[in-house]
Amino acid sequence: ADALPERPMKIRAYLGIAAGLFMLAGAGAHGLTGFLPFQVAFQTARVPFSVIHGSYIGWIWGSFAMAGLGLVTLVESTRALRERPFSRPVIAFAGCTFLVFGAWAFGFSGFNPHFLFFVAVGLMAIPLAFRIGVA
Repeated sequence: ADALPERPMKIRAYLGIAAGLFMLAGAGAHGLTGFLPFQVAFQTARVPFSVIHGSYIGWIWGSFAMAGLGLVTLVESTRALRERPFSRPVIAFAGCTFLVFGAWAFGFSGFNPHFLFFVAVGLMAIPLAFRIGVA
């Protein structure tokens, strides 16, 4: 655990806090509104209810996972801002998860810019985790 009070670390902590808030907001939007277009398309295509139901369960699991990563990023970044010991590995895991997933999904989707949100949020968290730019 680290507690580094210098100004660059405070800036990185604020970036981590913003990343955590974006992760939480994204999880909320994902869970509350994200599945609706898919549900409509599934119903229009007469996809069996069991397939729609199973897809929705997985979708909500993704929302909970995003919220969990956001919450730990927010908590640990707040600890860093308050100059208290915090866990760099936790922030690294959350940031890298968003970054790697976003990069993969961006390419896999044919460069759908929606997935750049994940890349950007991951990049916001990573500097605090890896001391990027800190002498």
